[in-house]
Amino acid sequence: SNKAIIHEEFSKAVANFQPIKNGEIKLDSYEPNKLEYTSNSTSDQLAVFSEIWYGPNKGWTATIDGKPVEILRANYILRALKVPTGQHKIVFEFLPETFIKGESISLICSLALIVILLASIFFSFKKLKTKE
Repeated sequence: SNKAIIHEEFSKAVANFQPIKNGEIKLDSYEPNKLEYTSNSTSDQLAVFSEIWYGPNKGWTATIDGKPVEILRANYILRALKVPTGQHKIVFEFLPETFIKGESISLICSLALIVILLASIFFSFKKLKTKE
């Protein structure tokens, strides 16, 4: 189809945007938490993806050539991106903030346990040497 319905909350993002249908997007890699595409066009485009739009701050991020971009809501439930002219690498990645925080806390706790273990071994050897 040549038409996409953009949700009202993104009206400013597409104001005065009149893309001409010319170009292509190819899915390069698919994982449950990461999708990679290559796009190529001769003008700025609005790309609609057959993936569910989950809303802002729900963990999904998008980048074009490594730079963060806003994921728009199109056709009521799908994701869309404004894609600039030329060839680009598009990546959708699921990185929920709670997972990243939990992973950081887990790493800190693991490091603290290792430090405590090494300190207890060091002091145990030190006590053995002082008894000799």
